[in-house]
Amino acid sequence: MVEAKQSFTVPWLDLDPILLRRYAAGELRADSRFEYVHPWRLFSEIEGKRVLCLASGGGQQSAVFGLLGAKVTVVDLSEGQLRGDRRAAEHYGYEITPSRLT
Repeated sequence: MVEAKQSFTVPWLDLDPILLRRYAAGELRADSRFEYVHPWRLFSEIEGKRVLCLASGGGQQSAVFGLLGAKVTVVDLSEGQLRGDRRAAEHYGYEITPSRLT
């Protein structure tokens, strides 16, 4: 799946950190469909907290939490997905702790 670049395997490398932080602070609103799945309150007060991402989209969810200042641990079965998480972390300049289950 990673090699086929399916949408859920491609790291989010085009996030705007400023807009993301403003959304997490409740300063920006999103489309109601997005807010239903990702309410801004879930992303407020994350800085410094430990977040465990399980099979989290190869650099998608981990990117959001990392950019908001969380200490991110990512667990996945796929080395390809973990590569995406590492790529996003390097791109944005935050640290993650990746772990592959076998």
